[in-house]
Amino acid sequence: MPDVLALGSDSLHSFMPQNIAVRVEPMLRIQGYRDLSRVRPKVRQVATEMASMASEVFEPVVRYRCCRIERQKDQLLQLAPGVQLHADAFKKFLPQCKEVIVFVLTIGERFDERMDELQSGDQLLEALFLDTAGWLGVEAVSKQFAATLRSQALAAGVKLTRRLSPGYSFKIDNQMCEWSLYEQEQLFSLFGDEQLPVRMLESCAMLPRMSRSGLYGLKESTASVFASTDSGTA
Repeated sequence: MPDVLALGSDSLHSFMPQNIAVRVEPMLRIQGYRDLSRVRPKVRQVATEMASMASEVFEPVVRYRCCRIERQKDQLLQLAPGVQLHADAFKKFLPQCKEVIVFVLTIGERFDERMDELQSGDQLLEALFLDTAGWLGVEAVSKQFAATLRSQALAAGVKLTRRLSPGYSFKIDNQMCEWSLYEQEQLFSLFGDEQLPVRMLESCAMLPRMSRSGLYGLKESTASVFASTDSGTA
């Protein structure tokens, strides 16, 4: 069970998602099968097996903390001495926010191990559908985490903004703007020496592969409301 959102506290918190599973139909649609009645039995069988396998190997966990905004101006967001983030999205989506929730989440290492086994065994169709199931798993974990944060934030009298993540693009005034993936290093530094379920590579990609990082802003509930959605344009 998740702990209570501790506004104003910079201690590390954990969230353990429950009942994360994926359905076959979305997996098939992502792979371009518009008419599911015409999917070949062999393909559907593989998709079904990989959905079941994914559910067995998922070990989802989220680690997060609340950080006070020390300074914000245009693209700049400073969350701690020496830790500055830069993205056009901050000016658009974080006005009137005094704190943010920074997080890392993953579906775990067992998923990567199973993917490696399939690929090394030239089971390419299986690997394709398992990869799709993993992506849907990350989405499910993200949505469950956001829903829990949103509920706790409302109880505390604040609202949760949309998710912002390094390496993702955001539509601002009909223009696509990106928060650079290379700022992942600064975001990870906010966790200090804490033990995390995700590690960052020199490329700023993460391991396990099916992982995500980012932040949510917290704003007073009396302020004007903008979309509090967990969706983003990858």
